[in-house]
Amino acid sequence: MSLDASDSAVPQIAGTAAPRISWVPPAGGFAGLSMLNGLLRILTLGVYHFWGKTEVRQRIWSAVRIDGSCCRASASTVRAAIVCRAHAGAASAGA
Repeated sequence: MSLDASDSAVPQIAGTAAPRISWVPPAGGFAGLSMLNGLLRILTLGVYHFWGKTEVRQRIWSAVRIDGSCCRASASTVRAAIVCRAHAGAASAGA
């Protein structure tokens, strides 16, 4: 069984191309952030856990590029994906 583009279960809209998704490693990396989050979580007896997870999520989303546009994290990952698509669409419309 071979998979061709014509066999795709995802319908293609005429005249549009699939977005190009890429990853750019964050400048600070994740090793230092993990150590900092671990230390702050211990010092604050777990209170910092939420903010540490939020920082990791923001770094991940800021490293994702959709059609060359940077994404930013929002309250939820679904909303972040929508912000990314809207931002990418606005950037391509302005070009």
